[in-house]
Amino acid sequence: MSQTTPLLDLPLIQEAQAQKHVTHNEAVAALDALVLPVALDADRTAPPAAPAEGDRHLVAAPATGVWAGRDGTLAAFSNGGWVFHLPRAGWRVQVLAEAAERIFDGAVWARPAMLGLNATADATNRLTVAAPATLLSHEGAGHQIKVNKAAPSDTASLLFQTGFSGRAEMGLAGSDDFAVKVSADGATFHDGLAIAAATGAVRLPGGYAGTGSAAGPLGGQIVTVTGAHQSGLTVGNLLSIGNGSLSVVGPAMPFAGRVLGASVSVAGGAGTTELQVALDGVAQPGFALSVAYPGSGVATATADFSGAPLPVGQGVAVNLICTQGGTADHVTGAVFVQID
Repeated sequence: MSQTTPLLDLPLIQEAQAQKHVTHNEAVAALDALVLPVALDADRTAPPAAPAEGDRHLVAAPATGVWAGRDGTLAAFSNGGWVFHLPRAGWRVQVLAEAAERIFDGAVWARPAMLGLNATADATNRLTVAAPATLLSHEGAGHQIKVNKAAPSDTASLLFQTGFSGRAEMGLAGSDDFAVKVSADGATFHDGLAIAAATGAVRLPGGYAGTGSAAGPLGGQIVTVTGAHQSGLTVGNLLSIGNGSLSVVGPAMPFAGRVLGASVSVAGGAGTTELQVALDGVAQPGFALSVAYPGSGVATATADFSGAPLPVGQGVAVNLICTQGGTADHVTGAVFVQID
């Protein structure tokens, strides 16, 4: 006959045993320690100086003192001494100091690695919830949901699925720029919106849908790209867009469109100056305008390209570039682009 039980290692009363009450009380004390087990902590390597009767601890390695050699056991203070219970794989203990559960995996007391609520968690989806809704509420003030990634090239995003196949994704996907993407099949995704982390500039890589102003707030509408320069404008200079540089090719269009016209005003430097529409910094012959400044006042020239507009692809930068002159200053220019 075995002397202990196979699961909790409780002592068994043997046939014709004397002082049966000793064995019985030992088994009851073990049950008291092991049933619904709660440990005070899980990081002690030595016993506390003044333990209370019934205190329990998960013994951390490397154990010392009277706990030496008892790494990983559940230590219970009973009848003025320590009793050590050797755990088995799957045992669960609530640790009060952590307000969390520990599970013995056969080697160490580990924190739960997965949680499935009405669903099965797995190695990738370690938290899985199957429910009509999931509520994350405040605790008296605001509430944030934080999705963290290790490096800019990684992804931190929200993925929306149909039948477990991705249809839309928003977040930091492969860079630190915010993006919104959509997919019809879960395999090929199309960028719809991109916001640069460094500048906040917004791009619409997929363009706009619509063929006219009635189709949407931007379809068929005209936007203006403006630039200016206060000192001498020489051949090869681009009009400054925003930062004063004469070499910036201009803002990239977040949509496809057509250049319908341009306008230039000069308020200094007598002489004739010619500018051409530039795409990605390259002058476009046939899309030019010339302004002659007499030396006083303001001279303005406009050009109408609507009869044969200049196509502009999505993502192409639009600007004006000086192709003739060199005397004009206080120059302001505008390019008018119709959104497709």
